[in-house]
Amino acid sequence: MQSIKILASILMFINVTLLTILVPGGPIENRNFRGLKGVVFWGFNVFLITLGITSYITSYLLLVENSYALPMAKIISVLYFIVYMIDLGEFSLNPLIRCQRH
Repeated sequence: MQSIKILASILMFINVTLLTILVPGGPIENRNFRGLKGVVFWGFNVFLITLGITSYITSYLLLVENSYALPMAKIISVLYFIVYMIDLGEFSLNPLIRCQRH
């Protein structure tokens, strides 16, 4: 069981680190989100920041074998899946969000 928790911790850490470099205006993200209402844009960013911080905390809790870590990791995994599906579906197809090269 210990090796599964270590693997889950490493995968969660890698996932959240890769997601954080995709922030709008960051080194990779090149879409223009100006077409979104401010509350939608900032609400989604606050959600992503909270998800990222929670993921780092859960990653640590997995390593120290906290009893809440596995349920938290399961919930976070589902939330990341939802984020990726929203990004692939809504943001990729939305004509208000256009790709712009820097």
